[in-house]
Amino acid sequence: AEFMYLGLRTTEGVSRKAFESAFELPLLDVYGDVLIELSRDGFISAKAGRVFLTKRGRDVSNVILAKFLLEEQGKE
Repeated sequence: AEFMYLGLRTTEGVSRKAFESAFELPLLDVYGDVLIELSRDGFISAKAGRVFLTKRGRDVSNVILAKFLLEEQGKE
């Protein structure tokens, strides 16, 4: 969750390749459900192997980033 939280706070977002390298799991395997939901709602976007907050997502970033924390807690 911290990896996502810190990465999405940057304009570059999170690199799928860096996530997989760090955790030996594809990003979508870990956060696929929340990423699909946030993308559908227009809060995140993906481009060139990176996931990042849209302008709309940046406007409510604390709420968005909390979803990754809650998703991780639900998998424990």
